[in-house]
This record gives sequence, structure tokens and C-alpha cells, in this order.
Amino acid sequence: LMIKMIYLMGTDGSGKTTLANNIVEKFRLDGKKIKYLYVRHKPILLFPLKWISRQFIFKNDSEFKNYEKYSDKKSGFSTYHPVIAKVYSTVWIIDYLLYYFLKVRLACLFSKQIILDRYVADVAVNISIAIGLDKNQMFRLIHFLHFFFPKPDKSFFINVSEGEAYSRKDDIPSLQYLIERKEKYFLLRSFYNFKILDGHLQKEKLVSSLIKQLEME
Repeated sequence: LMIKMIYLMGTDGSGKTTLANNIVEKFRLDGKKIKYLYVRHKPILLFPLKWISRQFIFKNDSEFKNYEKYSDKKSGFSTYHPVIAKVYSTVWIIDYLLYYFLKVRLACLFSKQIILDRYVADVAVNISIAIGLDKNQMFRLIHFLHFFFPKPDKSFFINVSEGEAYSRKDDIPSLQYLIERKEKYFLLRSFYNFKILDGHLQKEKLVSSLIKQLEME
């Protein structure tokens, strides 16, 4: 296996973490060293702004109570207050860069192979939805972020129907939440050239499918 970075993409409930752990176990049984990184962004600098927004902007709204209403309110606020939205996204990106430097850059120095669960595309998708970026703006954001962080050697998108993904987890706000994010991921397919894996397959078949794709490189 000569690929340095493997990136698993997909919506919540698609099975990324389960697949990543299975791949790592398979490689290690075969005597191959690989490091698994779950690098979901945990906001630190952004936390005060998120707290303020919950207290004064979305105090009576929640994405879990009514996702559509919450999403519309968030988009409307970004449209009518572009300066605040830009400040919010800038702090988010700075926060992200610091966090990922510690998690990813250092791991790259000491690991021959890395499998990533959550990475640049995930943050770009979330920022794009949060402040209403269009396709071109999202692509500019992706290029900017990858100026600091390496583009993965191989990317995979685990494709699962929204209904199936929603049934797998109890912390997904709504089907619309999943639909919006899947649309954004597929806009990035030309950039990452990711291969699509059928997330409905049984565990063994899904692992085998990914490994065959890697061996074809």
C-alpha cells in the first residue's frame, strides 16, 4: 500500500467510522501499519460566538426541534448581515487551521499511512451551509484550506440513502440536514475525484470493495 492519505467522506450515519476501524483492523492483521484519525472539528475560538448566537439569535430555535425553520433563519441572518457572517466564518477557519495542524500535520510526520474520518471537505461543507456559500465560493474555500493541508491521495464517498442514514443515528436533526450535505459533497467530486462506495453493503463486502479500489492504484 503506497497511498499516504485515505479520506473517507459521507454524511452522518453513512458508516465512515465503522468502515475506518474495519480497514485499520484488516491492514494491521496483514502486517501493514496505518493510523486512524477521527478529526471532527471541535471549536475552541468559535465557542464564544456560537454561545452568543444561541443566546441572542437562535434562543427559541433549535435544529433538532425544527431544522427547516432553523436553517432558514440562519441563512437569512447571513444574507442580511454579511459582515457578521464573514467574521464568524473567518474565526471558524482559524479555529479549524489550529486544530487540524495539531491533529493532521503532526500525524503526517510520524505515520506512513493515514486513514482520515472527517477532514477539509467536511468543514467546507458545514461552513458553506452555515453562511450560504455558492459552489464557486465553496471551491475557493477548499483551495484555500488545502494550501495549508495536503490533499488526500485517495478519497471515498460512502453513499447511503438519507432514510437509512437517518435511521442509524439518533443525533441527526432531520432528513433535510442530510440532503443538503450530500448535495454539497457531490459538488466537490470533481476536486477530490472520490470513488463512491455502496454503504448499504455488508461490512465484509464494503471493506473488500475499498481495498480492491486501493489495490488498483
